[in-house]
This record gives sequence, C-alpha cells and structure tokens, in this order.
Amino acid sequence: MIKMRSDTAGLRRFQVELFSRIGGPLGRERKEFSREDMVIRNYVIMIYGSFERVYFLYRRKWIDEETWRQWAAFLKIMTKHLAFKEVHQSSSEMWDKPFVDYVQRPSAPEHLNDFQMSG
Repeated sequence: MIKMRSDTAGLRRFQVELFSRIGGPLGRERKEFSREDMVIRNYVIMIYGSFERVYFLYRRKWIDEETWRQWAAFLKIMTKHLAFKEVHQSSSEMWDKPFVDYVQRPSAPEHLNDFQMSG
C-alpha cells in the first residue's frame, strides 16, 4: 500500500511538472499564468488527480458506497471552484474518461445531493 502511494504521488508530481512545462495539452493555445496562479493550478491538478484515483477505486468496488459518498460530497464542493473548473475544461484528455464524464454530467450533482453530513 505504501509503495502504491509513493508511485501515485510520483506520477502526480510528474503530471504537474509536465503540464507546467507545456502549459496544457498539446495542440491547445498556451494560457499565461502568474507564478501564484500556476502554484494554485498545480495543486488543483493534484487534487483533481486524487479525485480521479478515488473514483477509479470506487468503480472497481475497492471502496464502499459510504466512503465514495463522502468523497463525492467534497468533489461537489470542488467543482464549484473556478480553478477546478478551469483544470477540468483545459486538461480533460489527461484523465480517465469515466471520471471526466462523471464530473461533467448534469445528473452528477443530483446524485451527490443524497449525501448527508453527520454530526
């Protein structure tokens, strides 16, 4: 498990570094970012990647429904953030298609509304 986390973290760092160097997927116009905006964007890319990985585990039934619902509630909040929307729109080719489709499908928010915060 620790090895997987290390490998995943290394992969995410590589994706962020690569994305920073090329400015986005090949064939798209490069967008200019301030240094501060680029740092924020890089963290959002890592967060997006974490959500993608958790969704993959959920689809494979490696995590239960309740655990996914907690992640989905957090994802729902993040999808409202401008930086998250920009990363989603500008880099969808980098990510697992079922996750990208889940984030952008209109029914996703309804599905996520079932989550009840406890306490």
